[in-house]
Amino acid sequence: YGHGASLYVRPLLFASGKMLGLAPLADEYTWFVTVMPAGGYFSKGAEVGVKAYVSEENDRAAPKGLGAVKAAGNYAADIAPVHAAHARGFQTTLYLDAKERRFVEEFSVCNFIGITHDGVVITPTSDSILPSCTKGVVLQLAEDLGFKVEQRPVWKRLTH
Repeated sequence: YGHGASLYVRPLLFASGKMLGLAPLADEYTWFVTVMPAGGYFSKGAEVGVKAYVSEENDRAAPKGLGAVKAAGNYAADIAPVHAAHARGFQTTLYLDAKERRFVEEFSVCNFIGITHDGVVITPTSDSILPSCTKGVVLQLAEDLGFKVEQRPVWKRLTH
């Protein structure tokens, strides 16, 4: 896949026993891992930045919902908004908190990490953001390189 490629590793666990209904536990589970080479999510990205549509009319995750858990259903909320963003010339959507729409949460396909004008690396905190090992590595590398790193609510500030 060349420059900008990645190795996509996706573990999956699901209940597969002989039961139809709702229960906190199943008698049987199936677990597997899919591994495949993949191109980058964005045609232009790390070199020039990502052009994102700030979605104020759709939510990626709800307070007290499944946003902080890797679940297949989490992708459904992003399908229409990200296609609408592409149609408007954007590469992805950037979601705000569902409760107040005042704070940045994350992009449709990845975490949000920014650098302030004074060189501080920031990333939002929220109960509905999926914990990311990639984000953890990036933040640790930033600290190791001498950057100040802050994990905190990130206010939405739009410029036109």
